[in-house]
Amino acid sequence: MVAEPMAVPGSRWDGYKFINSIGCLSGPHTDADVFLTSNLINFRPSVVVQGRGNYAHPEGSEVWTKMAEFCTANGVRHGGVFGCGSSLMGKSELVLDLLRRQLFWSEKLLDHFKEYGPGTWPGWFSGVITMYAAEIAANENYDTYLRHAYHRILDMESMLPYPIDSLVMHIQAVPTDEHFSKSRYRQGAYQGTDLRTLDRTKINHCAHWIAATPLEQIKREVGYPF
Repeated sequence: MVAEPMAVPGSRWDGYKFINSIGCLSGPHTDADVFLTSNLINFRPSVVVQGRGNYAHPEGSEVWTKMAEFCTANGVRHGGVFGCGSSLMGKSELVLDLLRRQLFWSEKLLDHFKEYGPGTWPGWFSGVITMYAAEIAANENYDTYLRHAYHRILDMESMLPYPIDSLVMHIQAVPTDEHFSKSRYRQGAYQGTDLRTLDRTKINHCAHWIAATPLEQIKREVGYPF
């Protein structure tokens, strides 16, 4: 792992700051637009836990085709598990090994997009290189990361109106027209909402409450000691 940001002005990664989130490992980390629930505290899975990567959605999309073509061209196995590159939870040594391969494939993908163009979202797109790279890294070592994994557990979408059950540990804020939407929140769409009316046992309401509540207040309410 490198000890300084990889995406700096004039660097090979200039313009793609997301590489910095995997280039230097300082401890458990996740996106800044993710909300954690108390279910994560005592969660001790015996196998790898994967996320719900909507970068490769919907089923049968151009991304699936391009991913398979890229893997074939680079002589790497793809085990057929798409959309698994957004999040991963597992033993430290497994996460570190995957990160090393994720960096390797990020470099290969960067070369690919520099040669063939950046593409466009939501198709095959250079803006999500690191997630493509994690998917390749997991699939090339399918038996370790995917065969016995818990799939589509992390990254529960923030607009889901369902109760927070025991498997909801990690809520991903998503841009959508439904509540809760990170893009609409940034636009001020929820200003004036009485936070006391939110049902924090529901995924979308909990995401809204965490986003709109001062951090110190959250700490007090949940008894966070630090």
